[in-house]
Amino acid sequence: MLKTGFLRVALVLPWLLGACGGQGVANTAAGAEQRGQGAPGSLRSGLYKIVQTGDGGGEEERCITNEIIAAGQYIAVKDLQPGWKIVRNRASGGTVDLEATGPSKGRMVYSGSYTATSFTVDAVMTFEHNGEMMTMKNRETGTFVSADCGKGEG
Repeated sequence: MLKTGFLRVALVLPWLLGACGGQGVANTAAGAEQRGQGAPGSLRSGLYKIVQTGDGGGEEERCITNEIIAAGQYIAVKDLQPGWKIVRNRASGGTVDLEATGPSKGRMVYSGSYTATSFTVDAVMTFEHNGEMMTMKNRETGTFVSADCGKGEG
């Protein structure tokens, strides 16, 4: 698996994709938590199974917290590795839009859609490796597993 310093390329976070802007989502984490499912039109908080296909395949589980949903984001900023900066990070109105830049002329763009209990995003990552620009393309599909993330989150 190629590592680039963002999230693992074989599963760029999970979020999924973490992963977003705040229109059309809850205004506060407390409001999302009270509903237990985030705001109308948002992902439900909890544990998701993520399957990634394309240049880097794999499976992983990711917790999408009320805080991520309330912020209208696809991923939590804390999940970025050092050296990466978010340009856009929105999950709003059923659409995911994420862009980040990082080391080695790295750039990652995620775009896709979500429902209350699933999401599908296409990811394109470009970066320099041994003096050549490389491109990796992946599709991540996330499916709600449980309201309990197993760590007191969600």
